[in-house]
Amino acid sequence: MLFTGLKTLVAFYISGLAFQVFIGDQPLNMDTIMPIILLQVIPGWSEFLVSFALIIFIGLVLFHVIIWISGRPIIFWSITSLLYVTTWIDYGQFDSTYIGLLVGTTKFPTFPVLQYIPFYLIGIYFAKYRIEFQWKYLIISILGTTPLYFYLMTNNFQLPERFPPSMYWIIGPVFFLYLYYVLSKFLEKRVKGPGILQIMGENVLFYLIISNVFIFSLDSKLHLFIIGPWKGLFFTISLLMVITYLINITSAKPKK
Repeated sequence: MLFTGLKTLVAFYISGLAFQVFIGDQPLNMDTIMPIILLQVIPGWSEFLVSFALIIFIGLVLFHVIIWISGRPIIFWSITSLLYVTTWIDYGQFDSTYIGLLVGTTKFPTFPVLQYIPFYLIGIYFAKYRIEFQWKYLIISILGTTPLYFYLMTNNFQLPERFPPSMYWIIGPVFFLYLYYVLSKFLEKRVKGPGILQIMGENVLFYLIISNVFIFSLDSKLHLFIIGPWKGLFFTISLLMVITYLINITSAKPKK
């Protein structure tokens, strides 16, 4: 877990530096690098990576506590539910980047650890009990997503607040996340061989880094190319194919 957290943190540094250089048009020097290293500046499109790293580090520190809690479902689901309540805190009172990364802030976009860590905990719980498709979890996920649709219908289908996240934004996708989880477990059993989806799943961090660097470096040109959903889809597929090719040529074993 420590190595995974460190890899994710380094991925944030690479992506964040690329954003500052290509998008922010900042020079590649220590004045640009050090604020990112010290987490004093959280560049755009990279904030989720540092949040992932922090969640992994917290999971490592509290590993035995989390395992103990996961063995007591009532306590586990009570704590998880209480963590969702943190979406109602006053984000505007936090100015520090460090506190903002943990609990949220209005000063810069972030995926605050406190609000997103329930998904990490639920993942541990599902893995512990080998949960796949169960009707009760399907119903719970539908009930979790229902408030989002109520919000959309009563707010002219405007999306709820994302940065910092509102309760609707956090719990809204739980139904789709559960379907995605069930589908992934199904494919894991049925699909044979290293298909492209498996390659992506096993190298997700590499895809994130390279795609961000590609997009940032081509930013000045992309707005002329990506106009409309079909061109955007074509670019996405092309980018995924290029990254998959890079993985294949770097991981292929030489023939004897």
